[in-house]
Amino acid sequence: MVYDTKKNLEGGDSLERKPGSGGHNKILTDEFLMPPYWFPKGLRVGAKEYLEVMRGIAKPWMDAIYPDGNYCWQQDGAPGHKAKSLQQWCQENLADFCSANCWLPPSPDAAPLDYGIWGFVESKACAIPHPSINALKASVEKEWAAMPEEHVRKVCWAFRPRLEAMVAATGDHLEN
Repeated sequence: MVYDTKKNLEGGDSLERKPGSGGHNKILTDEFLMPPYWFPKGLRVGAKEYLEVMRGIAKPWMDAIYPDGNYCWQQDGAPGHKAKSLQQWCQENLADFCSANCWLPPSPDAAPLDYGIWGFVESKACAIPHPSINALKASVEKEWAAMPEEHVRKVCWAFRPRLEAMVAATGDHLEN
């Protein structure tokens, strides 16, 4: 996820906080959604393949949206994402990123992209059966593009309080 730190600054927050989660093959900010990228059928996505997408698609998109580099990139814990070669490339080429050492566990509190965004798109796109993979992809792309901007903004802005609650709970269960 790319997270627009300009919004944090306008809210009086410190740049020391680096909210963000999940990357997969989708990128979102509280203002912009990169269209989903579909890996070719049957491709086993490892560090090399993921790096090609980072170099050729994700990084150019981030540079176009945030030419001043005011973003922080974070991926999930997929093996290809943790590869030393990819971590080094991110360190050398991205304005800011959360290394594999700072990734959070997979949970609704720590992964707004996976749960708040992807869950929303999946519920809409999969509401009816699809006759083919291409029909499913088209449905996902349609729902991704139609996702209300306010929903994206709310999911992104709800992330920091969840992180703070996780820290305050020191590993215990979170209560509402």
